[in-house]
Amino acid sequence: MEKKTKVEAKQVDMPREFLDKGIAMGIGLDQRYPIIVRPNVFKDRLYLSVRKFDSWEEKITYPTRKGIEIPWEQVDAVIEAIRAVVTDLEESGRASPEALNGSDELPF
Repeated sequence: MEKKTKVEAKQVDMPREFLDKGIAMGIGLDQRYPIIVRPNVFKDRLYLSVRKFDSWEEKITYPTRKGIEIPWEQVDAVIEAIRAVVTDLEESGRASPEALNGSDELPF
């Protein structure tokens, strides 16, 4: 068996196959760092991976360190939390960086 370099090994695991099969979603695929949402298995546990990928010559080559692996059991709760925050921002008219800049209402 031929030994692969680290980059080649990552290229084999590219999310393109997931995108082609409809198991993953790509956001900003025409940009330098597209975001890929796909299933991932680590240590026999299923996760939903939301991660930026580095693209090179129009090919998605490897994941960056910028992302999150959400345990499958928590996916619904995370989706609901995102919807709640988005709804709150839109209903309050604060869904822009300008509206949030300098705001004392942020809890963090």
